[in-house]
Amino acid sequence: MSGSWLIIRTEHSKEQYVERQIANMGYASWCPLEVRFHRIDGSSPQGRHRRPRVWDEPLLRTVVFAAVPMAVHGLLHSIDGFDHLQRPTPLSDPYTVPDEQIDIFRGMVDQENAMRRRMVHRQQIGKKGNRSIKVKGFGEHALSILMEELFGIERLQEAA
Repeated sequence: MSGSWLIIRTEHSKEQYVERQIANMGYASWCPLEVRFHRIDGSSPQGRHRRPRVWDEPLLRTVVFAAVPMAVHGLLHSIDGFDHLQRPTPLSDPYTVPDEQIDIFRGMVDQENAMRRRMVHRQQIGKKGNRSIKVKGFGEHALSILMEELFGIERLQEAA
């Protein structure tokens, strides 16, 4: 796909729903998800061995990226959970992010998530190995630097 993606702001905890609705409209959309896990050591009080809990959580709260043409921006308002398009100022055109930058960001997120899944899998099978897998994650400071480098946005969370 050639073109650009919009930064769509959603209501709280509606990121994945809005992403699915945009996909159902026939447009590319992406909600960056971070693999999260909770390590559980030992056994439960009932005596059964418990496994680590693993889930996906939006990496950027209230943010979805979508490749929606300018002609259909108005349709986005019909989606339950849609809040607004990210803009530098209220009356300006929305931010657009080139495909290449989305691909770079997606690659970074996928690489980090693959490392986390591998770590959880190793823990589930009880494999210790000679070296531990370091999971750095996207800390808030690192994420704001990444967003500024890739998208030219100083603080996405505060820009709303």
